[in-house]
Amino acid sequence: MISKIKKIISRQSDVAKNGSIYLGSRVGTKILSFLMLPVWTTFLSPEQYGVIGLIVAYSGMVGALLLLGLPSAIVRHYHDYDDQWSGYIKTIFGYALGILFLVYMTMWMTDIILQEAAPDIIGRYRNVFWITLTGGVLTQLSIAGVQAERASKQFIIGNFISYLVGVTLSLLFVIYFRMGAEGFLYGMGTGTLVGVAYMVSNRREKWLFGGGAIHAQYLKKGMKYGALLLPTALSGWAINFLGRIIVERYSGLQEVGLFSFAGNLAMVMSFIMISLVQAWSPEYFASRKRGSENEIKASVSHIDGLATKFSLIVLIGIASFGTPMLSVLISDRYHSALGMITPLCVGYLFFGFTNIETRECMFLGKNFQVSVIYVIGAFVAIVGSLALVPTYGGYGASIASMVAMFIMSLLPLVMNRRQGVKILNLKSYGLSFVYGLCCIFADKLIPTDDVNAWLVRSFFALLMGGMLFVALNSFCKSNKSRVSGAV
Repeated sequence: MISKIKKIISRQSDVAKNGSIYLGSRVGTKILSFLMLPVWTTFLSPEQYGVIGLIVAYSGMVGALLLLGLPSAIVRHYHDYDDQWSGYIKTIFGYALGILFLVYMTMWMTDIILQEAAPDIIGRYRNVFWITLTGGVLTQLSIAGVQAERASKQFIIGNFISYLVGVTLSLLFVIYFRMGAEGFLYGMGTGTLVGVAYMVSNRREKWLFGGGAIHAQYLKKGMKYGALLLPTALSGWAINFLGRIIVERYSGLQEVGLFSFAGNLAMVMSFIMISLVQAWSPEYFASRKRGSENEIKASVSHIDGLATKFSLIVLIGIASFGTPMLSVLISDRYHSALGMITPLCVGYLFFGFTNIETRECMFLGKNFQVSVIYVIGAFVAIVGSLALVPTYGGYGASIASMVAMFIMSLLPLVMNRRQGVKILNLKSYGLSFVYGLCCIFADKLIPTDDVNAWLVRSFFALLMGGMLFVALNSFCKSNKSRVSGAV
């Protein structure tokens, strides 16, 4: 028994270690992005930021449609194809390159996709759209591959190479050549392709020259698993893209830029959860292959505590210090976006909770139910945006997104508890939501141009957040002790 407990603790430590690497990489690039804000807000107008937001969101939605859930299939099937792994991953990459080539040829020969089926602004940037799409698709597959193999070192190096190359080229195109949004996207798109090249070249022995040949059965099995997750991926991107389209229709491109700017800053909340899930997923499938249900329960409890604590620390930090600091760093043209950041942070916090809860649903084989949850979330976000954006602009879209993500997080939580699976604490949900609402009301009541008022607000958010963190820490410890006792 003692030896089994030691193994569980060791594997939990591996999850924490790998999770910290994934998280450190993503948060590290976000910190660098934060430091670049004075540059981007000076040389890119809100309208140009709106163009960037629309193209990135649209390319993400199209990429999800083309991939058919294959990145999730790569992680799922890694332990099923130990000897044929090279053939499996070469088949998936071959499909992706082939479908991207067909998209490019269709755009070049007919212009149908981007001129008739997409917004006019996307059609004007069709070339940079294709580069963004290609970089996004290949990056997802590469990250899924290194994640499945738990090659965390390659992940973090590839991520930083991609970001640093992208920022360097974007600065050149935006500042020197004055290419605006197009230059920013060209630079970042090229950076993602360089990152993909690094990860593929680093794993070439296993991916390109290992055992196994390209075979249609690999693609068939991957699509069979991933297709059930397609509505999930599409709904997530639909919330981003259609929300921006609604804002652009009723409030103009400048408001889209402000909304996209706030969303990019707030997305660090979901990165925390997703990074921990990326570290946890391969261990889950390995434990399931060993038939170790107790190990799985222990890992679930461990992820619960890590996710809740990390995310709340970031939320408290953003609510207490982030927004006042941004008011000093960014250009005056973006100050009206500050009020959108807090509700989006709260929304992405719950989107991260959703990612953990729905991943457990998928582990239980409930892929269809997960898809329904994401479709409901997209529907709520779209209806809410249509109701609020005409009156409140981008702020209305941020509130609609927050409500939709909160509802999405509750549905899988109820579903899992009916199956006897308890991952995240209900009190964590309730107290986090109340704290977020208090910070939102504080944002509305306190003027952004009054420094002394912002200091009082920051102290209030920090004090209240500290009390919340202490309470949730005790909840997590009590939940962990119950799970440990069951194991």
